[in-house]
Amino acid sequence: MPQPNPAYSLLAVFSATSAADDTRRTLTEHGCRLDERTAADGYSRQWTVSCAGETALKYAEALLHQGLGLSLRSCRDRVLDLHRDGKLRTKPTQQIRSVTDLTMAYTPGAVRIARLLHDEPARAAELTTKGNTVAVISDGTAVPGYGNLGALPVLEGKAMIYTSLSDLNAVPLVLDTKSVERFVDTVSAIEGLIPAAFHNTAQYANNRVECDHGRLKARLRPMRGLKRDHSARVIMRGHALMQNIRRDHYELGVDARQHRKIEAAVTELAGTI
Repeated sequence: MPQPNPAYSLLAVFSATSAADDTRRTLTEHGCRLDERTAADGYSRQWTVSCAGETALKYAEALLHQGLGLSLRSCRDRVLDLHRDGKLRTKPTQQIRSVTDLTMAYTPGAVRIARLLHDEPARAAELTTKGNTVAVISDGTAVPGYGNLGALPVLEGKAMIYTSLSDLNAVPLVLDTKSVERFVDTVSAIEGLIPAAFHNTAQYANNRVECDHGRLKARLRPMRGLKRDHSARVIMRGHALMQNIRRDHYELGVDARQHRKIEAAVTELAGTI
């Protein structure tokens, strides 16, 4: 029997009467799990209702809105609330508080950096976001369990994993094309900006791009294509560990040698694989 899942949950705030027990009992009989507490106002009641799927969620929402034993103040879908306005936001690492800051960050300061990178392209990872940014890319044809449905919410979630588990920036990109050639051309065109790509559609046989994955890999040799979530997690852990090595987080003593720090870091990385 399916178990209640937070992905199908409601947050209901109401003034209770003794008849609320009937609503509670009915929801429980339909496989819902209730967590009850006092609401933020100090006197209303708050239920978090987790359901076992979309059908049970709709039933629970309809039952709560009927108001049997409840003086309902609000009933909100927790997942819709979490996704509202998207799950990602771009924030600068430096603040612009004055005209001086602006001239350094934008122009002519940024022009100096552009000229420098023209002469020393290897420093791009040091002086731009290229060194800590990945793209999460899909054509939207392989949403888990549903296939061709559009994938932006899923890609935002995967990008959140990157930003939460490491200090990487992640950019979700859904390409509006079912053509392998156009997909490959587009991804290869942004390689200069985002040197690593996670191909969200790798494990699904019905995905047209995955059916010809070799052509994609051949075009994107410099990019680190991660085909599975497990690979992504390991790479993210490794990236974070390398940052920690550079910051001397693995200093084993005043005279500790570099290879000892690397050994300690690799031992920790092995535990995540």
